[in-house]
Parts: sequence; structure tokens; C-alpha cells
Amino acid sequence: FLWEGTYSKGNAINFGPNQSTNSDWLGSGTQSGVTTTTVDRYQNHDLGWTKTYELSAGFDLTLYDRLSVGFTYFDRYLDGKVADVGNMLPDFFGVTTRYENVLDYRYSGEELNINWSDRIGDFSYSVGGYLIHQNNVLKKGNSSYAYEYLNPEGKSLGAIFGYKYIGKYESLQDIDESPVNTLDNVRVGDLKYADINGDNQVDANDRCMIG
Repeated sequence: FLWEGTYSKGNAINFGPNQSTNSDWLGSGTQSGVTTTTVDRYQNHDLGWTKTYELSAGFDLTLYDRLSVGFTYFDRYLDGKVADVGNMLPDFFGVTTRYENVLDYRYSGEELNINWSDRIGDFSYSVGGYLIHQNNVLKKGNSSYAYEYLNPEGKSLGAIFGYKYIGKYESLQDIDESPVNTLDNVRVGDLKYADINGDNQVDANDRCMIG
């Protein structure tokens, strides 16, 4: 039921005389409060199910009744996975939660398995191996970013974002001449990070994909 709107009782708005100054600006008498209603989750009647498109192809092969080989290629695309887009909405929209079919994922790769079975006298054995290569990519996300290098779209689902290490602060002069590090009160010997966006300070906007 994420398509439904939800509401909660908010703070009261007072009507009546301005009791703080004894001046009646909305009539006389006792001041009264009217309870407000706040939208917690904005409705979306267009919300639907996630769609999945999948392709797989492969073969199984047996040679000499001993060697078996199996290979599969797969490509799976998830279109419109439900996610909250509240952080993409402008402040004047008035709500912070709204669900849409916004996330797209792609999983593709290959699977290979090889097995050898044989017999030596009364002793039989089997040995094999299994190998899988997979790419998991976020094709479309649910966030907005000030800089494109912070955007995880088109990158692996396991992408790690952090700060790029470029050395250590060698002296007080080095600290003074380097971009201002807003992350910590740095001292000589502390790690130094790259100013990726060139605004002469190191902050959360200087994170990039590091692994």
C-alpha cells in the first residue's frame, strides 16, 4: 500500500487575541488552538509492480562419459523497482516521502562448470569446478547529486565511495597551503585527501568511487 497517502496530527495553530501584548488582533476573548494535519507520505496512484526482463542461454556437453561441461549466459533487467524519491523532491513540494517505480538494475554474466568422473579399478572419483562472472549495475537511481562523479548510476551495485588519499600533511605550512579540510581538525601527519571539485575545501562533495 505504498501508493496511499498517509497523514498525521501536527501542532496546533492558535487563533484569537494576541495574549502576549493584551492587544486584540482577532477579536476578544480566549485564544483557541486548531489542530493541523501534516502529509507524511504523498500518494501515488500510478505506482505499479517491478517488471523483470530476463534472457538466458547455454549448453551442457558430455564427452567420453567422463567429462561434462556446462555453460550459461544470463542477462536480467529489473525495471521500476519501488523506492522513496523524497530526497529528489524540492523543498517547496512540502513532503519528504513519496514512492515511485524509479530504480533500475541489471545483472548479467556467465556461469561455467566442468566435471571429470572416472574409475581406477574398484576406486571411482569425481572432481570438478564452478566459475561465475557477474556484473551488477545500477542503471537508474533515486537520488540527485551536485556532481556527476557522486552519482552511482552506471556503476557497480557494490561500488565504494570515499575520499582519495594523496599523502600526509608534512608540516604546518603544508596544512595552511592545502585546501581546507572540513572533515576534521587536521594536524601534521594526518591523512590528506584530494579536493575533487576544486573549491579549495575537502568535504562530502569530494567523495568519489574508490573501489
